[in-house]
Amino acid sequence: QLVVEDPRELFFARNWAWTVSLIGVLLVLAAADPTIRVPIVAVAAIGKAVFVGTLIQNFATFTRGYLSVIAIDSVCVVLYALYLLGF
Repeated sequence: QLVVEDPRELFFARNWAWTVSLIGVLLVLAAADPTIRVPIVAVAAIGKAVFVGTLIQNFATFTRGYLSVIAIDSVCVVLYALYLLGF
């Protein structure tokens, strides 16, 4: 379990939660509107790729409990990339 005690850490955790939530909402909206789909999927792919890269960079710290997150988000990145490449 992640414990956030420092007010600055709580600020960044809440900010990240809002960012992830908003991208999720945008992906749902993009499913219904093809004109906004490509840029939103691109932003989601970049966000997921940066997150996965950060976890891999700090692998020793996040080994347990995050392997499934790394795997699932990596699959999302691949699927988003395939969509953007026209597959």
